[in-house]
Parts: sequence; C-alpha cells; structure tokens
Amino acid sequence: MTEQPRRGSLTLGGRVLWSQITSAPAAALTIFVATLLTALFVSGVPRILERVSEDDLREGLAAAEPEQRNISAVSTQRIHGNVQGDPFAHVGDRGEALLTEGFPESLRSIVADRQYVMDTPQFRVTSFPDDTERPFPTNFQFRHQQGIGDHLDLTSGSLPEENQPIEMLFGGECPDDRLAVDDFEESPEVSCFVAFVPVFQAAVTSATAEEMMLHVGDRVFLRPDGSDPLWFIGTNPEDHTFVLEISGIIELSDLSEEYWYADPRLHRPRIVENPDFRSILAFGLMRPDQYDRMLTSMPTRGFRYMWRYFIDPERIEATRAEELRADVARILPPNEEQVFTSLDDLITEFLDQRALTVGLMSTAVTGLLVTAVGLILVLAALIADRQAGATVLIRDRGASRGQLALTGAYTGLLLVASATLLGYLVVTAAMPETDALLAGRGSAVLVLGGTIAVVVAGAPYAFRRLGALQRPDTPADASSGRRIVVEIFVLIAAVASVALLRRRGLADPSEKAAVDFDALLAATPAIIGFGAGLVVLRLMVPLMRSLSWIGGRRRDAVAFLGFRRLISLPAAGRAPTVVVLLAVAVAVFSSVVQVAISEGQERHSWQVAGADFRVEGRAGGVRLPAHLDLAGLADGMSWAEGAEFPDTAVIGLARPPRVSVLAIDADAYRQVLAGSDTEVPALTSLVDGAARSTGPAPVLISSRWGEEGVPDTGTQFALEMGSLDPRVVVAGVVDSFPALSLDEPFVVIGLEDLRRAWGELPVPATVVYLRGPEAETERLDANVDETVGLTLLRSRYEVLAGVAGDPFAQWVDRGLVIIFYLALAFGIVASLSLLTVTASRRRRDLGYLRTLGLTSRQAMMITILEQVPPLVVATLVGAATGGVMARLLAPALDIESFTGGLLAARVVVEPLAILGLTGAIVVLLGVAAISFVAATRDEEYGTLLEVGDQ
Repeated sequence: MTEQPRRGSLTLGGRVLWSQITSAPAAALTIFVATLLTALFVSGVPRILERVSEDDLREGLAAAEPEQRNISAVSTQRIHGNVQGDPFAHVGDRGEALLTEGFPESLRSIVADRQYVMDTPQFRVTSFPDDTERPFPTNFQFRHQQGIGDHLDLTSGSLPEENQPIEMLFGGECPDDRLAVDDFEESPEVSCFVAFVPVFQAAVTSATAEEMMLHVGDRVFLRPDGSDPLWFIGTNPEDHTFVLEISGIIELSDLSEEYWYADPRLHRPRIVENPDFRSILAFGLMRPDQYDRMLTSMPTRGFRYMWRYFIDPERIEATRAEELRADVARILPPNEEQVFTSLDDLITEFLDQRALTVGLMSTAVTGLLVTAVGLILVLAALIADRQAGATVLIRDRGASRGQLALTGAYTGLLLVASATLLGYLVVTAAMPETDALLAGRGSAVLVLGGTIAVVVAGAPYAFRRLGALQRPDTPADASSGRRIVVEIFVLIAAVASVALLRRRGLADPSEKAAVDFDALLAATPAIIGFGAGLVVLRLMVPLMRSLSWIGGRRRDAVAFLGFRRLISLPAAGRAPTVVVLLAVAVAVFSSVVQVAISEGQERHSWQVAGADFRVEGRAGGVRLPAHLDLAGLADGMSWAEGAEFPDTAVIGLARPPRVSVLAIDADAYRQVLAGSDTEVPALTSLVDGAARSTGPAPVLISSRWGEEGVPDTGTQFALEMGSLDPRVVVAGVVDSFPALSLDEPFVVIGLEDLRRAWGELPVPATVVYLRGPEAETERLDANVDETVGLTLLRSRYEVLAGVAGDPFAQWVDRGLVIIFYLALAFGIVASLSLLTVTASRRRRDLGYLRTLGLTSRQAMMITILEQVPPLVVATLVGAATGGVMARLLAPALDIESFTGGLLAARVVVEPLAILGLTGAIVVLLGVAAISFVAATRDEEYGTLLEVGDQ
C-alpha cells in the first residue's frame, strides 16, 4: 500500500524512498556499481598521479647527465696549498664555504656528497731532445680529483712521485744533445746556458698513452699554450719549459659512476680530426703534493677549480619542486665562483610535463565522469518510470512537488553517495600516504552530478500536470524555444572551446603557461559530445520520418510502426542515445590518443637510434677502432656503415650555416630501415646518384637551413673537408633523418660518392647501423666492450623502453586503456537500458497490436527497428566525434611530450577500427533486442489484454 504523505514534512517517508529503489532493483544496483567504478577511478587518479609525479621527478633527475642534475661551481683564482697537511685543504674549505653560505637550506638538504677537481692550464707537448718531432699537435693538462685513489687501479709502472729538476742546455748555439751538461763549458761567446727544468710525473690511462704515443718512463717537453687565457699575457712559451714523465698506466673505474660527473677527459683524450688535420687534448693524474710547486713555478693567473655538489634525487619531493626551482636562482657564491646547473631546467621540465599529463588525463576523465552521470540519469529514468503509477497516486493524495523532488534527491544520495564514499574509502585505505584533496573534489563532483541526475530523471513525474501524466506518453516538443536556445548555446560553446584550445596549442611553447588543471580543456570533450548528441536527436526525427514513410509503402506495417514508434519516444527514451554517443566518443578519443602516443614513441626510437642498433665512436665523428670487424659484428643482420663529419663548412652559398655531414651507404641503409615507420623515400636519389662516376654528388639536406632559406633542388655547393672540397647537388630536402639532430642543419651524402671524391684517401667508418631483434643486444654489448670504451652501442629497443617507461607516459597509457573499457561498458549498459526504459510502453502498445493480429515475429521486428537504428547512429556518430575530437585537440594536448618530443605526433583515425567497434556494439545490441523480445513474446493474451485495457 502506498504511504500517505505527511503534510509539512520535507519528504514522503522512508517507505516511499525504499519502494522507489526496490521497484527496479537491477537499475538501482547498476547505478551503485557504475558509480562505484567511477568513484574508484576518480579517487584513485589524483592519488596515483602524486606517486607517479614523485617517481617521474626522481627518475628524470637520475637519468639526466650529472652536470645537469648536480650543481657545480668554477673558479680560476690562485688558491694556495697547505704544505703542513693536505695540499688541497684550502680548496676543500672554499667548497664548504660555498655550500654553507651560498646555498639555501632547501638545496643543502638534498646535497648528498661533494668533491673538488683541480686542472692546470693547458700545455703544448713537444718532443724531448733526441726524439723525433711529433706528427700532430698535442696538448696536455694535469688533474687532481678528490678521492680518486678509490677509483683507479695501477696496471704498470707507478703512481706519480716527487722528481728533482734536471739540468738542460738552452740557447741558440747549444749542442744537439741538450742533456750533455757535464761536457758543456759556459762561455760568453756562446749563447747557450745551463738551466734547471722542473720535472712533473703523471699517470695516464692506456688510451691516453696510446694516442700520445708514449710509454712508461717516456719524457716530453711541456710549454705554455698561448691560447689558454690562464697563462699571463706576454708569456713566451720558450722561456718556460717543463718536463712531463709518464710514471705509470692506470685503469679507471667505469665512467658511468656518479663520481666521474660524466667527464671522460681523464679516461681518454679528446681528438679532433679531418682528412688532413688531427689534434689531441690529453689529461694525466698528478701527484697531490706537487701542487704548491706547480703554483710557484708556473707563470699563471691561476688554476681551474671545480666544486661538484651531488644531488640525491631520493631526497627530493615533488611537492617541493617549485620551491627548489626558485632556490636554485638564489644561490649566491661568497667569492667569484660561477655556478652551473640545469637543476632548475629539469624541475621546470617536470612541472610542465606534469601539467600536460594532468591536462590530458583530466580531458578523458571528465568525459568518463559525464558519461557516468548520463548513465545514472538513464537508469534513474527507468526507476522513475517504474514508479510512475505510484507517483501519480501520491500526488493525487496531496504530495507536493517539493516533497517529490527531495525524495528523489535522497534516493540519489542513497545510491550515488554511498557508492562514491565506498570507492573513496577503498582508495584511501590502499594509498593512505597520498594527498586526498583532488580525490575529494572529484568524488564531490560525482556525488553532486549523480544526485542531480536522479532528481532530473524524476522531474517530469514531479512537476508535470496530473492530467498529462495520466495520458499516454507524447513526444517532446522539438521546436520549443527553450530547447532551441539550449542547443544553439551548446554548439557555440563547443566550437568556441575547440577554437580557443587549438589557438592555445599552436602558440609558441615559450608563451604557454603550465597549469595543473585546465577547466576549459577538461570540459571541452564533454561539451563536444553533448553537442553532437543534440544534433543527432535533432536530425533523428526527420530521418526516422522519412524511413517510416518509405516503410509505409510496404504491404505490412512493421517498418512503418517501428520507425513511427521511434519518433514518438519520450525524453526518457531518447536520453540513452546521447549517453551511448558520448560513451563511444570518450572511448574512441582515449583509444586514438593512446595509439598516437604508442606510435609516436616507436617513431622517436627510430629517430634517436637510426636503426635497431647503432655502433659509433664515443665522440661524434671519431672513427671506429680498426680492429672492429663490422661484418662479424653484423653476423647475418642487415647493416650499413657511415661516416660523420660534425661542424662542416659549406662553400658556394650566401651566408651558409655550419652543417653536420653524414656519408651513408644508402642502398644498405634502405634495407636496415625496410618495413619501419621511418623509411626515407628520398634515399632513392642517393642510390641512383651513386651510379654516376662524374659530376657533383647528390645530397639530401635539412629543411632547417641557414638565414637565407633552404637551397632549392638542383643547387650546387661544396663541402669543406680539409684540403678536399667535394662538390654536391641538392637532390632532396627532408624534415628529418634518422639519428641526426633536428635542431641543426645537416647534409646526407652517399658513402660511395664521398669515397670517389676523396680518391685514394680512405673514408673511415665512424658509425654502423644494424637491423636485428632485441635478443642481439647482449652479443653486441660484448663486442662493444672489447673495444675498451672506444665505441658506444645505441639500441632502439632501449630508447623505446626508456620513453615508454617514463612514469607519466605509463600512467597516461594505462589510464587511457581503463577509460576506454569503462566508457564502452557504460555505453553498452546505456544501450541495453533503452530496452528497459521503454518496456512498459512497448508492452502496452504491443498488447493493442497483438489483439489486432500482430504476430510474435512482427513484434520482434518492430522492437528491433525501434531500438537498433538510434543506437547504430549514436555509435557511428560517437566514434566519428571521438576521432575528430582527438584530431582537433591534439595541439592543446601536446602529445609529443609523451613520445620523446622530437617528432610531431600523428593522430590518425582508422576507419576500419571504428567500423569494427561499431559493428561489435551493433551485434551486441541486436542480440540483446532479440533476446528481450524472445523472452516476452510468449506472454499470455490475457496479460496483454489487461495491458491494453489500461
């Protein structure tokens, strides 16, 4: 029995509230489950983001180069030693003073270790008496690094020892043997004299000794290099001579250790070379107690001192990132030190990446949230429809509209708030240490939206006139002024939102502001989806009218009745169409963006590595070791060799830039790239041009050229390579080329063309590209290790794992996948609810028609024609809307930030995938409609007649 309303009370009583829920238990349970799933996701996303932010910041700092994430200070003053104790005590004190007086407290708290490094000015190496002249320029510097004794092993000879000066003959008329001091007699007539020359020992690595062509015990002259500004101006190198003696060969620990600060100069010399020039800059380990002796005997302004402060990423919290960034700019050196670090840039990059991640995910999450609220609205309409008779009776007995509205609000709170609270508590228990502010806000929005949806679903029964409620359902007035105004407003808002976001996304990156939550970006997909739904509803009526007119020409009335009934659906019967459209749009949007990110990461790995594997010298343009067997290295894999020439001059063009030149075996390289998404069709021009024996060699050039613009195809110029200036002709212009920098102009030439231009001079390979499976990594690593640090292996698989394994990228990928499946599930539930929402009306109409002779088969066909077409249209339009949405919003989402940032992301909508998704949903809906009708077609005629009597 229906409960009598109590006058003056705010609600109709608990029994009415309970009867509303139990009248459609499946719908109520579905609301609870859908809300719970949404709450778990909405509550979990901010909390997981906090964890991910912490991981991303720490991993980003750990992966950065040491000189970027750490802080260093450099000075070129003279800091005197402490002969009584540690020779470098004063150097260490200066570093401690800089830390305590110049660093803010927030930075001091994250410094885990520090060290100092001292380098002497640069010397020019010349031959010792009776030695042959050195074939190419060689420079040398002494270095002392704090704590280096724990990071080296002596392989031969000894560590540097104290040496007494040696006597030598200097002057223009000295004998050839300048060490023959005992046999020399000084004379005023002879411009030759005896002088004491300081001897300093140094220990070097085997790579340094090999390049300097020295062995243990060898000696060479050192004279000041006039190009180094630390030497006093006017210093005559001939007036200041020192002797370097190689005391021993040392082996240093791996360069990847944090201790070395990624500074390889003590490990191996720096070599610059081209076909007719080669220079070497080498470093050697000095004896610490020779420091004061060097200071007093060398005419310098000072030595180079560097203090290194090592940051511990594990001590940094993401919540303090902005504070740390500001404090880096507040470092105040107490003396004249210059401070170098990219820590502030790394933190800025992290903050920007977090803002982009929040923007992208908030876009998809908001779409899912709106879909969930729409689903609650549809299911609540089902509950309200089941309670229609009771609602009419209650109103007839005196219940007010306010009491009905509040009862609906309490129903919504009971279903939605309880599920949201449960989801919130589960997530809080799982991640108690994270901040709950954003999660709480998202949960509050879900409760508010879901409750309003329940109230709106019951509003027609609470506010329409009783006479209208007791008559059969009539379609909503599609031409009402208020509805037209709302539709126009939504469409204008959708267009304006897209225009603003695209304009913002296409703006210069330096002008973009990093905002953690962009309300406009988050709301735009929901506005677009809702606008598309309104357009579909507006166009559905004339479309179905046309189809019913066509169906009316048939002998039976099945098609006419099916399409005609669709036109007369009430508002509750049309809402599922919009929800399905929005759900499919959100799912397709998430899928398209997720695929674009995945493919972008793949393209990025090819751009960075240039192949599945790339083996190159440790420094750009340095030839591979002669003992490296390239064919054996490939071992059955496709491979191509190349030669790199960085910083090459261009001759014959107005204001030409300096370019990087890559000479590549174009035909072999095409095989390496075959089948990848990074194939370069323009390589064909180099392959075809290699067949020519005369004339300029064809080249590919970068679209990023000099100030005068990109040369046209057919333009000729020359490349300055020492005494050789091969002439080339532009065969093509490309935006990018694998493994070459996108920020600098480059020239790609065929390797055979360059060898032909050089004639008898060899073109040594500096890089080799290989195509092979990831399983080859271990074998290639072993081969590269045999070259004793002279070569570097770059794997595309490692690059891909690195960019795809970024915490933000992983979080976005998994989040978009979850949103895809949740949105599809909500869309399918909304689709099936359409059958239930219109069930009572359908049973009534079929009751009339069955008494007039309608068969079960015809009833089934009418149901299918009533239900499937709007959902098919909604699915197709929703899929198209999701794809278009991804394309339109791509600039604002900045997808490139999740793919490595080198190449522009390609947002591609695959029609076949959309058709497949649409087909799967249509099949599911068809099966559901057929099953529903089959389950009810055998109802007894008496039941149908009773429905007809009603």
